[in-house]
Amino acid sequence: MKLGIECLISSHSQIAMKLAEELDQLNVERRHIEGKMKDQALKILDDIETKVDAGVTLFDPQWHSGVVGILASRVKEKLNRPVIAFALEKNGALKGSGRSIQGIHLRDVLDTLTKIDPNVIDKFGGHAMAAGLTIQSDQLERFSELFNDVVTGEFKKNVIDNSIYVDGPLEEEDTTSGLAQEIRMQVWGQAFPEPSFRNELYVRTHRLLNETHTKLQISFSPNGALIDAIRFNFNDAVPDVINCVYRLDINDFFDHKPVQLIIETW
Repeated sequence: MKLGIECLISSHSQIAMKLAEELDQLNVERRHIEGKMKDQALKILDDIETKVDAGVTLFDPQWHSGVVGILASRVKEKLNRPVIAFALEKNGALKGSGRSIQGIHLRDVLDTLTKIDPNVIDKFGGHAMAAGLTIQSDQLERFSELFNDVVTGEFKKNVIDNSIYVDGPLEEEDTTSGLAQEIRMQVWGQAFPEPSFRNELYVRTHRLLNETHTKLQISFSPNGALIDAIRFNFNDAVPDVINCVYRLDINDFFDHKPVQLIIETW
């Protein structure tokens, strides 16, 4: 963070460029670590049996604490289960970062767990969808057992709705920067999410961005006007026509700030 601040406030272009290059290199390294950790986590999951209604606990002594949150988020998206990933700290403790799904309040799960066994978690905090915690390494097995039990109980007493709710389709003429800006200016949250839309769109071009994201140009008809779109954390095959759920946004990277569709799924 310090490096980024120095880059932003630097009044010398050469110094700022050097700092920007360092930041870019750090970001490349972070993405490499993240990708390697994700592959390891999914390999672990392939090798063990997990109940459909269980929470997932992951740990590898080589993982970096700075990206376990991203890892937990990626695995949660793949499995649609609450996930907590741990990394080893220098003092020997395990630092965990968790991500949850709709219907499972992660902080409440951890709070319930501490009431069952006060010795398992040293400290924790968070909210419904994300949490952080610290445990001792010799408590990992006990934590994993209790976390699975509590999450299983939450699944049994709550109706977990995995439906994707949308606000209907947009017409091509509705995809304006004015509407995107109006959406941006509102306050959205878990119980009042940002509008999302569903349309059948035509993929005119697509390419990988940083080997992680898919950048597209789409249109509402086979020969319609081109609109920028992006699907984050997706690098698989792209069909010619996509029936997709997306949000309307603005691409701040360019000075003229064009409209961009943030594709969530297809």
